Amino acid sequence: MPKKNEYTISIKHNASETKETSDSIAEQIKLFLKSGGQIDKIPSGVSGQISLGEKVRLAREEQQRKKEEQQEKREKQRKEALKADNTESHINGIPCPAE
Repeated sequence: MPKKNEYTISIKHNASETKETSDSIAEQIKLFLKSGGQIDKIPSGVSGQISLGEKVRLAREEQQRKKEEQQEKREKQRKEALKADNTESHINGIPCPAE
């Protein structure tokens, strides 16, 4: 008989616990479907994992989106600064001479 590793843990499944778990899952599925839920069948071979290429594409899109947001923010700030400068350079609607 092989020597048992001191770190090995034996787990015995109780048949009644397994049946109870199975019945519980079946009941949860029944309630889910009854409430209007839908279970989609996933074809064999389809993974929920995102491929490396897809991760790279998503990261690039996110970087581009952030860059565009920063550009829009800077443009808005620039326009607000120009508007404030223009407002300050007029008194009662009369342009002030440049200093």
